[in-house]
Amino acid sequence: MYEQQNGTRISRLFMQDEWRPELFYHVIGKAIPGSTLFQDDKDCHWFLKHVLRFKLHHCFRILVYCLCGNHYHLAIQTRSESEIRNSLLTKPTSSYSPSDEAFLASEINYQKFISNTLSGAISGYTRRYNSRWNREGQLFIRPTLHGLTDKGGKFGQLFSRTLCGYVGFNYVKHHIATVEEFYMWSSLRKQLYQIVDHDYLLELFGGEKAYVDFHAKYLLKYGRAFHQFDEDLFFAALQPRRFDSAQAKWVEEEWRNDSQH
Repeated sequence: MYEQQNGTRISRLFMQDEWRPELFYHVIGKAIPGSTLFQDDKDCHWFLKHVLRFKLHHCFRILVYCLCGNHYHLAIQTRSESEIRNSLLTKPTSSYSPSDEAFLASEINYQKFISNTLSGAISGYTRRYNSRWNREGQLFIRPTLHGLTDKGGKFGQLFSRTLCGYVGFNYVKHHIATVEEFYMWSSLRKQLYQIVDHDYLLELFGGEKAYVDFHAKYLLKYGRAFHQFDEDLFFAALQPRRFDSAQAKWVEEEWRNDSQH
């Protein structure tokens, strides 16, 4: 469905209905209007270490990340169910969440586990952020967008490369730093806490030379669309939704506070 806004054709977008194993997704989280997600380097470090590495690394193979003040982008590939189980078994049992235990006991399915884990990680960051900065209430726009970008095959892999470029260079789009400058919070420039499996990422691109060549050409090839893409309109068009079990379908709903999620 499309709508006109100030003469611009935009789509009404929903969060992706389901998580499926071993496919590529674009995950975006953004602060509510007037707020920021990362006020200083400590916030960025905590998000990378505790949200991406400790919480989400079990579910996702994180290809690229970029933190940009009031939002973040991830290019990820979902892990298989067996990979997730094996990864969870490497954690100390004392650190298991209720969702971890339920998944290992086959009490919840794959989709529910992924959703619970992402939601729990984001809620944990919100609690820590609110405590640190003496604030309360909602921090993130709900829901965090996770858009499916790959239905398998060669096209999906090629699309995922373009997604990696978009995510990695996102700081350039928002004029945080130039292409030539070092930007610490994009994994394209600095990879911290062993979040990114760099060998796998190079394999996705067909080797180190292909990886370097792709990024060297990315802004020349996609630069105009890259800079013209209006993320504010994109987020304004997002609609929250939930699965109504009585109707057996996804339906619209109001935005939810963290305490309700």
